[in-house]
Amino acid sequence: MNRFATGNRENWSMEEWSVLDRFQHLYLSWKIDLHKEFLDDVVCMFRLAGWDLRDLFDQIVALPDAKLAQCLWIDWCSWPAPGHEGIRLTVFWEHPDNAIAFQFYTSRNLHEKMEALALADDTDTDLAAKASAVASIIESNAPWARQYRG
Repeated sequence: MNRFATGNRENWSMEEWSVLDRFQHLYLSWKIDLHKEFLDDVVCMFRLAGWDLRDLFDQIVALPDAKLAQCLWIDWCSWPAPGHEGIRLTVFWEHPDNAIAFQFYTSRNLHEKMEALALADDTDTDLAAKASAVASIIESNAPWARQYRG
């Protein structure tokens, strides 16, 4: 997709862009629902093809908290050996997008969403544990949390 800067709206007519952008939203949603690929890989793929990074992260943060927790847990906790969980960024991110992606993944907003989900009375125990693990990983990597760690 990046060969033709597919995500650059200016390369397309309004009708063509409508189809492409709708495809991007549907594809991202489909991959999230399948849990077959890492969320970060899919976001990076669309960014490399020219989609606006803020829009991509807006789509991610707009997910239901439970779905977001599940996706981030899969990305960060499900594959490494125990004790080696952490924020996983695909190696294909380009500078400065890799720093922006890391900043998004370690944001207070994302942490607060995961922490609230983990502590909510109506969250089932499995999902609460996953949300708590994600919140812990965010906090352990976030520059804003360093003041609390000493």
